[in-house]
Amino acid sequence: MDTTQLKSHSQNYQDIFALVCSDYKQDGTFIDIGCSYPNHFSNVVSLIKQFNWNGLGFDLKTELDWHWEDYKGNIAVYELNVVEHIDKLNKLISERFSEGVIDYLNVDIDGYPCQYAIENLDLYKHSLVKR
Repeated sequence: MDTTQLKSHSQNYQDIFALVCSDYKQDGTFIDIGCSYPNHFSNVVSLIKQFNWNGLGFDLKTELDWHWEDYKGNIAVYELNVVEHIDKLNKLISERFSEGVIDYLNVDIDGYPCQYAIENLDLYKHSLVKR
């Protein structure tokens, strides 16, 4: 693969980091907590566009789903507060990945919600985290 053609949509090349760590995997999977808008420093748009990755996106912002319309086949976006709805978030992750591999976990939220999400995500049944 010619890696000189990669285009990053991230602010700090998080998408390229995920690709390098996955050996430029095609059809990878992700969870993007704090996904925001796809056209503003997205950490997964490059993965979707260039490598056909798919996964889940979560954010507090309302009406985000229509901003992601062009990527609907690759990402399901949910508007929820991680702290208030961690059980729902874990249920959605479990349903989507059903014991499968999660190649990239992006937690792009600030302060206590970030710590809370990392401490309370139930990722042990997925290959992302081993006990």
